[in-house]
Amino acid sequence: MAETEAPPEEPDPDEAVEAIRVECEKQGLSLPAQIAYVLATVERETGGTFQPITERGSRQYFERYEGRRDLGNHRAGRWLPFPRPGLCPDHRAGQL
Repeated sequence: MAETEAPPEEPDPDEAVEAIRVECEKQGLSLPAQIAYVLATVERETGGTFQPITERGSRQYFERYEGRRDLGNHRAGRWLPFPRPGLCPDHRAGQL
């Protein structure tokens, strides 16, 4: 009888939510409304999976967001692709 490989374990969204909550507190966010906002953003940005995503698109696609004050984009390079996955566009700016 051939041994079969077990299917990959599904990521646990509860573990991700707890990790995000802990990081929020490390970053100084303690109000429930602040943490709820972060979690809602991550949920939306990840399609409800709470798992890291990789932003895809050409440089031209990302440059459309450069200098967009209406998006709160005041720093150069903030929207350009980053070589590791993240949970939302601001993950590399050190802001939640």
